[in-house]
Amino acid sequence: MAKSSSPEKTTQPALIATCQEESGLKPVVLSTRTGRPILNGQSDAISLFEWHQIGDIQRRFPPGPLLQYVNGTCPLYNCHGLTFASRRTTIGPEDSLIPTILKDDGYEEIQKANTQPGDLILYLNPEDNEVEHSGIVVKVVESPLGSPVPHVWSKWGKGPEAIHHFGECPYSPENVQFFRLRKWQQTK
Repeated sequence: MAKSSSPEKTTQPALIATCQEESGLKPVVLSTRTGRPILNGQSDAISLFEWHQIGDIQRRFPPGPLLQYVNGTCPLYNCHGLTFASRRTTIGPEDSLIPTILKDDGYEEIQKANTQPGDLILYLNPEDNEVEHSGIVVKVVESPLGSPVPHVWSKWGKGPEAIHHFGECPYSPENVQFFRLRKWQQTK
């Protein structure tokens, strides 16, 4: 999709029409808590290339004590759609939308040492610091050295959802951030 359709300057109906026209995806009405439209789209197709990618990832990351696949392949939503849109749609393609969603929805960054179930994890690309993956912390276990180790529920592209040790996935655990929803306060 072209970056010319800025969610900040576009109405929801215009954004949906632009998204559908430019990508062929079927968008749903989706916005942040402040009402800012979120670029998104649903797909019902998986290309041969994507099938090969999914198979490769599952061979590289077989199920075991640190990884459990919890459902099958589904092209309808991506990791951000799981994390921020209840499995309804693919959010993006611009991952630069994620910081806007976090800000508008009232999330605050927290330290890994303070993580608890329900917090969010973002995996950042080590080269450009852009968000490349997101998930939800489902449990935190103590390592033999006494440090907290988050386990995450996430979705890998159009592939399956997985519950995994935060480092047992196709995304680098070297550059991650954790976020927690602030206590709700009524806006005036």
